[in-house]
Amino acid sequence: MVKKASMAVAALIVVAILAVAGCGEKEVKRIRQEEEGVGETLTFDGHLDNPEWGGAQRTQDVYEIDFAQEANVTEGREVQLTRLTVNLRWVDDHSGTDSQDVTDPFMVNITVGNVTVSSGFRDTGQITLTLPNNQVTDKMLAENTTVQITVYIGDCGTYAAPPFIFGRLVRYYDTGNDYTMTVDYSYLEVWYETKNA
Repeated sequence: MVKKASMAVAALIVVAILAVAGCGEKEVKRIRQEEEGVGETLTFDGHLDNPEWGGAQRTQDVYEIDFAQEANVTEGREVQLTRLTVNLRWVDDHSGTDSQDVTDPFMVNITVGNVTVSSGFRDTGQITLTLPNNQVTDKMLAENTTVQITVYIGDCGTYAAPPFIFGRLVRYYDTGNDYTMTVDYSYLEVWYETKNA
């Protein structure tokens, strides 16, 4: 009887130890935290050369911007873009002395991941492109913090068209044009906190 009682007591002790050990294993959850942020406007000034001008050196500018570096966030936290607006402005300088002016067309492309959104060439003096749109979703923008922006110039300038016998002679006086580009963006600052369930 003594031996049986001792074994019973030992079994109860083992069960109690296992129960206590099991109570100590609590599930840990990672809870997403986020905070909205607005980045400072980025400004770029440039000059592009008329493709039709002899010896043109530069007909496009490429900017690769890492918004994870540009955004002012706490170290160790993640950046997810929520909105991106590129605004390009230029003024046709109307250079040259003859009759007809050719407007200076520019184009802006924004590449996010493997998708490129283009404004097409415009001669209005201003181009604005905003993402997300029907080509770039919220999810795509959030997953790509590095964005490539390309500025192009088309045929521009003032030309003369004298009535030569062998046809019209087109001569470009405008070598290109200056532009200013601003980039505005907003983002989420994301981090995770651990809590016991």
